[in-house]
Amino acid sequence: MDDEITGRIERLSPEARALFWEVQRRGEETEFKVPPDELVVNLHQRMAGLPPQDRVEFVDVFRVIAREAHEEGYRLEAEALQAEGYAKLIERAQELDREAGRPVNEDMTTGEAIARLEEAGELGALERAHFDAIKDEIIWVPEEPDE
Repeated sequence: MDDEITGRIERLSPEARALFWEVQRRGEETEFKVPPDELVVNLHQRMAGLPPQDRVEFVDVFRVIAREAHEEGYRLEAEALQAEGYAKLIERAQELDREAGRPVNEDMTTGEAIARLEEAGELGALERAHFDAIKDEIIWVPEEPDE
C-alpha cells in the first residue's frame, strides 16, 4: 500500500478505519474470494452507520486499491509477454546454431540472439531498431522443472 492510500486510511474516523482493516484482514484470510451473503449484508449495515464523508472515502479507498491492483496485474502481464517474446528469440537463435552445427550457447543473451537472427536474415530494420533499444535489459525467464 502506498503512502497516499495509507494517509487516506489514517484520515478516516476510528470506526471507519477499524472497519477498513477488518475488511482488509478478512479479504487476505479468504484470498479475496467473494464472501458469504451474510458478511456482505453485515458490511453494508456497518458502512451505513458511518458518517457520510467516511462512507464515500471508505468506498473510494477500496476503489483506488482495486484499480492499483488491476494496473499492477496488467503491467506484470505485459512484462511476462515481453519476456516470453525474448525467450522465443533466444530459442530461435539457438535453433539456428543447432541447424548450422555450431555449439549452442545455453546462456545466450537477447543481444546475442538478435545478432544471430540478423546474421541469418531473420530480423528486419524496424525490429532491429526496437531490439537495439532494449538489448541490454536483463530478462528473467523461469526454468522449466525437469520431468
